[in-house]
Amino acid sequence: MRKIILTILIFSCLLSEGQTTFLLEATGVPSSGASGAFSSWESTGSAIIRSANPTGFKQSTTIATTSITVANALATDETCFGQFISPPLNAQTISGTVTGYARMDVSNVTGCTAQSRIKITVINRAGTVVATLLAITAGASNLTTTLTSYQIANAAALSSYACANGDRICIEIGIGRSVGTTSRTGDVSFGSSSATNISAAGSTSANNPVVTFSGNISFYKGVTF
Repeated sequence: MRKIILTILIFSCLLSEGQTTFLLEATGVPSSGASGAFSSWESTGSAIIRSANPTGFKQSTTIATTSITVANALATDETCFGQFISPPLNAQTISGTVTGYARMDVSNVTGCTAQSRIKITVINRAGTVVATLLAITAGASNLTTTLTSYQIANAAALSSYACANGDRICIEIGIGRSVGTTSRTGDVSFGSSSATNISAAGSTSANNPVVTFSGNISFYKGVTF
C-alpha cells in the first residue's frame, strides 16, 4: 500500500511540472548570446532587452514601468516595449499553447484605441530568428489610462518547432493600435520582485508579469541562472 501511495505522489508531482512559466525581468541583460533580431513591429528603437527567467530562477528585479511613445504613423502601428530572452535550451520540440499577463496603460484613449501585443520566436546564439512560435498577437481588451493587468495571450496555439542545443526563446511584449493616430504614451510594467505572479486580468497590484508555456521546457545543462 505504501508503494502505491508513493507512486501516486511521484506521478502527481511530475504532472504538476508540465508547464513552464517565464518571469520578465526589468533590469540586467540576458546572460548568453546576442539579442534577437526584431521584425514585424513598426517601432523597436526604445524597447528594453532583458532576461526571461523560468520560475525558481527569477532575479527579483524591482517591478518598474517602461514608458514609450506608441508609434502613430498608421492606426494599426505596433510598438515593442521589451524583448525577453530565455537561457539556452536543450534540443527539443516546443509546441502546445501559451498564456500571459502583464500590466499596461495608455496616457489617453482619445485618438488611440490600443491593446497588448505579444510575439514569440526561437533565436540562435547569434540572435538570428530560426522559428516563429507565435506571430504578433493582439489582446482582446482595449487598454485604459490606469495601469492594469491584461491577458496578453489566452492559450494561444504555438507553431511546433524542433530547436537545437543552445537556441533560446525570445518573447517580445508591446502595445498596438487598432484605431486612431493621435500621439500617446504607453506604459508596460516588467520585473519579478513581487511574491505573486499576475494570474488574471483587471488587477492594479504591482505583481509579476508572466508568460506560461503549456509544455515543460528543458534548458541546456551547465547554464548559470
